[in-house]
Amino acid sequence: MASSTQQEEFISRSAFKKLCVQKKQEERDVKRWVELPADGTIYKIVNSKKVQGKFGDCYILTIRNKLCEESKVWGPKRLQKEIEEEAQKKKPRSIYFCSLGQNKKQDGSGFLINEYDSCRR
Repeated sequence: MASSTQQEEFISRSAFKKLCVQKKQEERDVKRWVELPADGTIYKIVNSKKVQGKFGDCYILTIRNKLCEESKVWGPKRLQKEIEEEAQKKKPRSIYFCSLGQNKKQDGSGFLINEYDSCRR
């Protein structure tokens, strides 16, 4: 039999439902890569959050443009690797990127890959 302290620490069904709804709403508000304009806008990565998606780990990036407008976007795995590499350094630099949209892979598979240019400062 569980003690009263164990029962108090466990989440209630209503709290569980509320958290699930909140998480789904937050993920609906995240833009897809193709929704970023490929017009030369430069973004700074402010934050990165790893989440579990249908096809494995995904990354939600909080980004900011020159006008200090923030938004969230599903980040490409290659860009996340850059973020992780930079985070391991003693003095991590900020990462900036410019979306180049999506292009078909060169292997003829028809899959789209997220394209971007990035730099660190």
